[in-house]
Amino acid sequence: MNRLIMTLGLLFTSIMGFSQQLEVSIIQGGEIISSTFDQYKLAKSPFTFQLNSEGMEGFLIGATLDKDVYLAALGIIDHEVSWFENTGMADEQFNPNQTLTLSNDVPSYWYFTSAQDHRFDPNAKGTAKSWTGNRTIDKIDILEADKLISVTNLTQPIYVIFYQAEYDENYSLVDKEIVFKGEFTFL
Repeated sequence: MNRLIMTLGLLFTSIMGFSQQLEVSIIQGGEIISSTFDQYKLAKSPFTFQLNSEGMEGFLIGATLDKDVYLAALGIIDHEVSWFENTGMADEQFNPNQTLTLSNDVPSYWYFTSAQDHRFDPNAKGTAKSWTGNRTIDKIDILEADKLISVTNLTQPIYVIFYQAEYDENYSLVDKEIVFKGEFTFL
């Protein structure tokens, strides 16, 4: 009986060791910006997503100016969310333009497989299983309008979720887990 309990304990410990975790901090002007109920108040200047990951190689980003799309993605209102019906499009390697892509239809995909292959600022480090990276945002790329806006010129909030999705063989969404959410207001 003791062996069974010990074996189950070791199994549980090893499973816990492989859990997926993503820690997200928002940095602006060298300071961590705290949120109140997932609402971030930022200056109209560049900011950075600081990410620490354990067991999560990549994730999808739904970002929009439309609060209804954001609330629907969170399951608060009943509205179709196209992000969940589409697989993501990978942003440029090493974030050369320091952008966040906004779209009501298709999510972005950020990932880290190695120091030579990722979608974060050039100084990201680690392995596919455990990594740290920053993604600086200076401009907002509004995909549907084919418009690039500097953060200094934003006049309305941005709504962002990071999520992991599971698709079946036909690329239909089976399940999703939201790992970060936030409303960003620029003052």
